[in-house]
Amino acid sequence: MSAMAMKLHKVIDTLDEMQLDALYKVAACFVAQRDFDYISPEDSERIKEGHEQILRGECVSFASAEEMAAHFGVNP
Repeated sequence: MSAMAMKLHKVIDTLDEMQLDALYKVAACFVAQRDFDYISPEDSERIKEGHEQILRGECVSFASAEEMAAHFGVNP
């Protein structure tokens, strides 16, 4: 779990029942206003392209997170 998610959980744990109810209502409104199932045409094309690459065997496999980080030049 990310550090931000852990902080959020700690804050939520401090809320009383009324505050939790209000937070739930805000979250429900947010979710209702967002179409989380929508995939843009560009994203759809990228997903299709990635799937085709995988089917052709064009993928990279790493033995560890450290090996992957080294390949991409980042620190784990």
